[in-house]
Amino acid sequence: MEEAIVDTNVLVYDMIEDSVFHEKAASLLDALKRPLVPSVVVEEFLLVLERLGVSRELIGRKLEEILGWGELVPLGKENFKTSLSMILREGLSFKRFNDKLVLSVAEKRKLPLLTFDAELRKESIRRGVRVLPELIASGP
Repeated sequence: MEEAIVDTNVLVYDMIEDSVFHEKAASLLDALKRPLVPSVVVEEFLLVLERLGVSRELIGRKLEEILGWGELVPLGKENFKTSLSMILREGLSFKRFNDKLVLSVAEKRKLPLLTFDAELRKESIRRGVRVLPELIASGP
């Protein structure tokens, strides 16, 4: 497959083997030629794993793995400006800010977004960003 921006939930589903989308997330990540992981996704991923009670050692190994196969995408001022504009224009809570940051990276790079987040998928499509996987029967 191609390159894509990877969202936090894909990494979580890949990591947690008994999760509903584990196999799909793992196969999609394996198929990517070049996974691009925004820095905010790495931060969220680590916090989610800690909240789930994953051991520090396993979290550390997973972070090293991600840094080994993925390209870490730093966020810049424009990402924050774009995200702020979206939040204010749409009247959304700042709880959605990280999603807007991820979306801003996909828009700027003109790359598909790999996510299972239903709201982020809808917003991406509205903004002309292709989402992967293309079809999912049901999702979170």
